[in-house]
Amino acid sequence: MEGTPAVTKIKELRKQWTRETIHTPWEQGKYEMTMYFDEEFPDTPPRCKFSEGFFHPNVYPSGLICIDILDKDRGWDSDKTIKEILEAIQNLLDSPNGNDPANEEAYYLFLEDQLVYENRVREQAKHNN
Repeated sequence: MEGTPAVTKIKELRKQWTRETIHTPWEQGKYEMTMYFDEEFPDTPPRCKFSEGFFHPNVYPSGLICIDILDKDRGWDSDKTIKEILEAIQNLLDSPNGNDPANEEAYYLFLEDQLVYENRVREQAKHNN
């Protein structure tokens, strides 16, 4: 698969895509994310995953990202671009979806104590820069 047009295109897009999270608790952090594509892509969405233990209401403890556009039965559209997926995940970091929690602790802190939640996010950002 290495060197195929799809792999080459993904590498180009990855180099081009940058988006800063200015004035949010996420700023200063660099977050590695892996996208897994199966043989049925683009008919099925990729699985996107941060490192295990990533602290966010919509990220499972395993690091798997819970967002409707990556769910074949809810919001996946085979016309979605890699850039659109990355932007949606970026937006999810800043604006968690309270209707789709995946991490109980992060979800309750986000709802009940914004200050503690944001401090945890800032701590994570410090460790990921």
